[in-house]
Amino acid sequence: MFKRALLAVLALLLLALAALWWALQQHPSLAPYADLHWKAPVGSGPPAPLKVTFLGVSTVLLDDGETALLTDGFFSRPGKLQTFLGKVEPDLQAIAQGLERAGLTGKTGRLAAVIPVHSHYDHAMDAPEVARRTGALLLGSPSTANVGRGAGLPEAQIHTAKLGEPLRFGRFTATLYPAGMRPPALPAARSRSPCTRPCVPATTRKAKAMRCTSNMGARPCSSWAARALSPGPCGACTPTW
Repeated sequence: MFKRALLAVLALLLLALAALWWALQQHPSLAPYADLHWKAPVGSGPPAPLKVTFLGVSTVLLDDGETALLTDGFFSRPGKLQTFLGKVEPDLQAIAQGLERAGLTGKTGRLAAVIPVHSHYDHAMDAPEVARRTGALLLGSPSTANVGRGAGLPEAQIHTAKLGEPLRFGRFTATLYPAGMRPPALPAARSRSPCTRPCVPATTRKAKAMRCTSNMGARPCSSWAARALSPGPCGACTPTW
């Protein structure tokens, strides 16, 4: 009897692993974005040189020699133990070194915008500091904007993008579109209780929720782990996570 039960458990485990493997092989279709493929304007002459530099994780620098755009701007690299057992925060030295390596030192105006692809710590956490050091605009969702406010970035350097609205930066046109961050076969993670007031992370290692703070006190505001900088349209979020 025990042997049969063990075999049944092993069979179910193998089926679960097979289902997970299959789910991870599924990728969203790019067909809805076919119209976004670059097309040279008629009679525009030779295109300007474009340099694309991968700077780690999903930080990519687009530079035409006059204007530059940066996705994420995430240069801090907290270790796994720190990430899962402690708190993470922007590594100012790593940010400075990353910007120097990318040729983005000082407020030269060349970096027009830093655009976090979403508001988790490993995408948006460093973005306000990158914007502060370079004078770039922080461009993204309402959550990203609130991450910037929590970091003390001036409102003039924060812009909440409207989905599908083209924004012009030099010769670049940036348009933000909604996109998933997981294979389509897996369920999406959603915040069940988005922050609507300024929020700070839970301070204990075991705590799994952020806390919203206001003049009325603090309250838990999300079932997401504190590693999610902005689980929804929260208020100003401090960048120490």
